[in-house]
Amino acid sequence: MINNPVSLPQKNPMKQVNAGYQKPEIKDVGKDFELLFAKKLVAEMTKNQFQMGGEDSFMSAGSDLYKHHITDTLSKELANQGSLGIAELIQKYKK
Repeated sequence: MINNPVSLPQKNPMKQVNAGYQKPEIKDVGKDFELLFAKKLVAEMTKNQFQMGGEDSFMSAGSDLYKHHITDTLSKELANQGSLGIAELIQKYKK
């Protein structure tokens, strides 16, 4: 039988892990979600718009880069304008 058990530290290790964490504001969460949704929406809407001559063509490698750039730009613009209204709904119903 052990008479001297090993003592565990009394400090809560989760407090140390969470010490630098700040809970994001609901408006930022809403904007981030709207951006994510806009990216998926624009990617789906434009998926057939960038097919130029098939997979083996000269333009196929550049087409992926161009598609990513256009999709990213359009989705950021939609999210920044708030035209989808998702961020506003999240703020409204979270309160």
